[in-house]
Amino acid sequence: MDRFESGMSCCDTSEDVEDDMVTASVHRRKILVVEDEALVGLGMTAMLETAGFEVIGPIGNVELAMALLDRHDCALAILDIKLRDGETSARIAERLRENGIPFFVVSGYLSDSQPSVFNGAQSIAKPIGARSLVTAVQGALN
Repeated sequence: MDRFESGMSCCDTSEDVEDDMVTASVHRRKILVVEDEALVGLGMTAMLETAGFEVIGPIGNVELAMALLDRHDCALAILDIKLRDGETSARIAERLRENGIPFFVVSGYLSDSQPSVFNGAQSIAKPIGARSLVTAVQGALN
């Protein structure tokens, strides 16, 4: 993209360009979505992409999610607690906490018996609408 396509004029200062890049990067922060139900994961992805976020996933198992974290910088993660075959996203949550990456839980199975790594994390019950999801993401990123 050249300066004309990006809307920059020949007179923009480097500060103006940096401000534009910072503004754009806020809207293109990468969000990891861990969700084992394909339609739910694709729905959340569509909602987030429509709101201007870049989504990593959706992914439905721990090993693949960890591999994505190895390859991508993410600003936030959205985790379903209970995954297929008895897996939970607790290991992902532990890694996110260790790396200072915020996350919240979107689950149909919220209870007091969830793994302790999820204590204190924002929890949203499924089903979740676009407005609630985007508001939660914006709040977690600010």
